[in-house]
Parts: sequence; C-alpha cells; structure tokens
Amino acid sequence: TMRAGAWVWTSVALVGLGWGGLFTLYNMLTVSNFGLKAIGKINQSIEHVNGQIQDNSGYMLKITEQSAEVHDQAAETRDCMDEGMKHIDNTVGQIDAAESAIHQLLSGLAEVVDVAEGNRQLADSLEQTSEQLSRAAAESKKLLQQFKTR
Repeated sequence: TMRAGAWVWTSVALVGLGWGGLFTLYNMLTVSNFGLKAIGKINQSIEHVNGQIQDNSGYMLKITEQSAEVHDQAAETRDCMDEGMKHIDNTVGQIDAAESAIHQLLSGLAEVVDVAEGNRQLADSLEQTSEQLSRAAAESKKLLQQFKTR
C-alpha cells in the first residue's frame, strides 16, 4: 500500500505530465501548421485572448456579485414595502374606526340637540303654564277678596 502523501505526489506528477503533454502538442501543431516565425505571435495572441477572458471573467464575477446585492436590496425593499402596507392597512382600519366613532358622536349629538330642543319647548310650556297659574292665582285672590268683602 502507498502512503497518503505518495498518492498526492503521484497525482500531481500525472496531472503535470498531462498538462505538459497537451501544451507540447499544442506548440508542435502550431509550429507544423504556421512555422517557427509565427509561433511567438500566435502564442502572444492566445495569451492576450486568455488574459481578456480572465479579465472578463472577473468583470462577470463582479456583475454577478452586484446583481446578487441588487437582488438582496430588492428583497429588503419588498419587505419594507410589505411592512409599510401593513402599517397603511392598520392606519386605514384606525381611520375607519375613528370615522365610525365620529358618526356615533354626531348621532348622539343630534339626539342631544333634539332633547335640548324638546327641553326648550318644555321650558317654554312650563313658563307659559307658570304665567297662567300666576294669573289664575291672582284672579283667585281677587275673587276671594271680593267674596270676603261681600
């Protein structure tokens, strides 16, 4: 059996040989197809394109991170809006309750006004009755005095 460290170094060697073999084959194909004069320019162009791809990958990673941040902010905004709508619904409920209370107060006030009007009419009637009683008492006194004098 091999030790764990031996497996790692064996795997590293195989991967290195595989990559080195691929790189060597790539360069051999380039030289055989385009010649020695073109190999430098071709490798430089490939490295430039590879660099651009890596730069764009970084840019795309940044865009993805920013997109995730915007998504998180949108979720927070949606949560805030939902909370705001709950407060608005609660406020509308309170306004409806206040409106109902105001209607009840106005109805009660109308009853008080009606009672006050009835009380005023009753007071007027009592005042008239009091005046009539006063007059009747005065007349009764006069009649009683006349009766006594006779």
